[in-house]
Parts: sequence; C-alpha cells; structure tokens
Amino acid sequence: MSKRLLMMVALIEAIVVALSIAAIQSLDTSTSVVGIVLAVFALIVTAGALRSRWGVLFGWLTQGYVMVVSFQNFALFALALIFAAIWWWAYRLGKQIDNQRPSS
Repeated sequence: MSKRLLMMVALIEAIVVALSIAAIQSLDTSTSVVGIVLAVFALIVTAGALRSRWGVLFGWLTQGYVMVVSFQNFALFALALIFAAIWWWAYRLGKQIDNQRPSS
C-alpha cells in the first residue's frame, strides 16, 4: 500500500510541477525551465521505479532534487515543500497500513 500511495503522490506532483512551468516562465525568467522539466521527468520515473526495492530511495532523492531546482522561485519551492511533506506522510501512512495488514 505504501508504494501505491507514493506513486500517486509522485504522479500528482509531476502534473502540478508540469502545469506550473508556463506560469513560472511568464512571471520569472531566472528559473531554469530545463531543470523543472527534468524534475517532472524524474517524478514520472520515480512513480515507475517504486515497483523495485530502490524506488523509495530514488523518490526521496527526487524530492530533494525538486527542492534544489525550485530554490530560485518561491512559489515552486513552497510547492516542493508541501509535496515533500505529503511524500513523508504517505510513506508513514503506507507503512502503518502495511504493518496492520495480515501477511499472506
């Protein structure tokens, strides 16, 4: 269950960050669009990578990368912090659900 929750968070974050590209470009030209596009790509790869053992670690690294890329724009950085908090919450909640389920 935890990987499914994290997959949903990564995909929703990828959609939100991708939709923010046009707004960021019109408001602020100092933000690197290439870095944001790479962050969207990394989030999509993260959603797929969660099927493997290293997927959660890759997800944490991707969350960090999104924060680093978004330092230049306050609104995008706020979104990155919010989604990092949601990622942490989904990780904890998923682990609790997994621990409460009977093993088969």
